[in-house]
Amino acid sequence: MKYKIKSLMFLNLIFYINIISVVILTKTFGLEGIVALWFFTPIIFLMFTTSIVESSNKKALISVKKIAVLDFLLRVIVLLLMYVFINIELQHINLSILIFICTVFAIINIFLELKMYKFICNYTFKTNDIEETTLTNEEVEYLTNSYYSNNKDKLLANVEEKEKKDFENIYEATKLLGYSTYIMLFLYIGILLGFLLLGKQYRIITIFISFVFLALYFYFTNLKLKLFYYKNNKKCLNITLRDNTTFAISIGIICVLQGFVHIETGTLNILGLLFAGVALIPTISTNKAISSKFHAINKKHLKNKVS
Repeated sequence: MKYKIKSLMFLNLIFYINIISVVILTKTFGLEGIVALWFFTPIIFLMFTTSIVESSNKKALISVKKIAVLDFLLRVIVLLLMYVFINIELQHINLSILIFICTVFAIINIFLELKMYKFICNYTFKTNDIEETTLTNEEVEYLTNSYYSNNKDKLLANVEEKEKKDFENIYEATKLLGYSTYIMLFLYIGILLGFLLLGKQYRIITIFISFVFLALYFYFTNLKLKLFYYKNNKKCLNITLRDNTTFAISIGIICVLQGFVHIETGTLNILGLLFAGVALIPTISTNKAISSKFHAINKKHLKNKVS
């Protein structure tokens, strides 16, 4: 939990630096070219700051969850405010006022996150609580190198027989999660760049390539979720339909807006892109659940190994 809050503090800082950069670049160069692509990044950073809100460690979190929700809502508010300011005549608004607003919100967020961190530091964990289920980077590197090398059998030697299926599946699901994440990023960046560079005349090429990579994304996602929810086929089907549908909607919104409505205009539909970002929430939530289980299972394995 301490590690998650520290990560949240870092991501929160990056979020505000990034959103101030977007405002400055938009005011200076307008919403065109690389700035138009960069314009979408604050939504992505926002989605990565929900770890505390979504944490399953309820015993330690129950007293800080309200603070975590408020912390997240403040970022949503400042993001919406900045997009509203950008959508109207930005050049008529003093840049220092926008930076001041971001700074005030950032200070409030930092205060709330320090309050959460202080609570967790003073929290007395019981013996059946898991204080820290997040692996360090060194532990992740050691475990993955061991699993995908000749040391796999040695790594599994201390795992109970009934847990081996869980252990193996979460490694494979995490690997597929990595593949699908790269494809997701490629799709968003590729679609925006494709319509921007190829224009109306060759947009069919951008759309065709997008469909190919979307099909590839669905393939890896289906495999990933089958491994993760292998004990519950009904839940697997429901989550697969939900995540793939919302992701397809997100991609569809961008394709329609940038490939037909705003193509060759050098502009973006802010509200549409915001909806496209919101449509990613189910997918990001599922990916975080897979990542959390990977950390939890391996943390337990490492503790048992030490003991």
